[in-house]
Amino acid sequence: MLCTGLTGGIGSGKSVISEIFQTFGFPVYNADREAKRFLFCDDVMRIFAPAMPATSKEIAAIVFSDTEKMNTLNAIIHPLVMADFKQWIALQTAPCVFMESAVIYEANLQHYFDKIIFVDSPKELRIERVINRSALSREEILQRMSVQISSQEALSRADFVIRNDESISLLEQAQEFCLKFL
Repeated sequence: MLCTGLTGGIGSGKSVISEIFQTFGFPVYNADREAKRFLFCDDVMRIFAPAMPATSKEIAAIVFSDTEKMNTLNAIIHPLVMADFKQWIALQTAPCVFMESAVIYEANLQHYFDKIIFVDSPKELRIERVINRSALSREEILQRMSVQISSQEALSRADFVIRNDESISLLEQAQEFCLKFL
């Protein structure tokens, strides 16, 4: 079984690519979504309570503006997500599984994967996409982008790049990955 990481900055189109791979019959674990399940675990509450906000949006506002708090939270959440991912993999039978995560490189998780796909998209297009789908302001989006690895570095480290600039078919690029590695 090929274990593939699917990463890219906020608004790059990781979720769209995940949906394409799922239509091909490949299971996708969404790490960002699953991490939210662990936000209110005992370890997080012990460190952040009673000052812990009530919603994941409030938590995001705090950790994206305080690197130390983000690092503390990540040190708790990332191992829980990876343990959950390993259990999830054990239940899969497909020849390839994917983990969609915005922070594969930032969290130093790349060693868990046989291959890594980086979804690359122009910065302004990413900002526009996030503004259209969420209540985040441009400043909040830029703040989140600032803690993510640069596109240049991710491009140099990825095994495969999917360009999501609305000029090349995403379906064809996903098929190209499958033909090359499966």
